[in-house]
Amino acid sequence: MITVTEWASRIVPWLVVGLVAIGAGAVPLYVSRARHASRAHAAAWTAQDALVVAALMSILAFTVGPGSALDGDPSVSLRPFSDLLRVFDLSRLLVGITVGNLVGNVLLFMPLGVALALRYRGLGMLAAVALGAGLSFAIEAWQALSGIGRNADVVDVLMNSLGVAIGYLVMRTLGPIPPEFVGGKHTPNRAR
Repeated sequence: MITVTEWASRIVPWLVVGLVAIGAGAVPLYVSRARHASRAHAAAWTAQDALVVAALMSILAFTVGPGSALDGDPSVSLRPFSDLLRVFDLSRLLVGITVGNLVGNVLLFMPLGVALALRYRGLGMLAAVALGAGLSFAIEAWQALSGIGRNADVVDVLMNSLGVAIGYLVMRTLGPIPPEFVGGKHTPNRAR
């Protein structure tokens, strides 16, 4: 088990490297797309791809590395919300940490829901939630089997799926997105 400070010092450099890599990968992708589509559409499409990758990288950065001291002893919990029910008997601090963990799981996966709704216009909410749940299940399985000191919990899968659903619904509720800002088939730019 590592301290929260040690955990953060391991995560932050990877997030920075990941963001730099996304930027470095986005430039040639944009240039390639701008040859066949308007610059605005190429930029929007590339930004959406970068958003999907950034959401995935953030999720992985926070979930597949070693656990922090806040995680407690590694465990697997298959009873939904059993940890929440258990801490109600203990203290306000533990309740706060547990509720914060639940909210954190929702918030961590919301950008993925937003990115999927924005980038893949034809993707329905159930498909987006299924993708999020599948990713979350894979992460929880990794945490359970890898011995990295993380807690694997079925509630995380539920909260992560809820995060994808909320992100997806927020994006779809904002109204129709102009076609030039939505991924999919691009229209060649004939007038340059």
